[in-house]
Amino acid sequence: MLGADTPLDEVASAQARARCDGIVLSGSVDPTPAVLEALRSLASGAGVPVLVGGLASSRHEAAIRAAGAHPLGTELHAVLRRLPQLVAAAH
Repeated sequence: MLGADTPLDEVASAQARARCDGIVLSGSVDPTPAVLEALRSLASGAGVPVLVGGLASSRHEAAIRAAGAHPLGTELHAVLRRLPQLVAAAH
């Protein structure tokens, strides 16, 4: 688990070292164009699903999808039900 405000390029290298099955991010503020571009880079190069939850994922669902990531929304139980399906789809 990485801390808040970790640059997305550091997330990618941590994922590669740990060989995680997916990357889960949470956002509460509106993403800037630079953040969406970094998300696009992460999603295209990670080789695992990149999932984005929190208020930002509800407010910017289309932009997150366009970046190649999966918006999760804010409903925890719905997210937990979807996680196995999203991760399994990548294998």
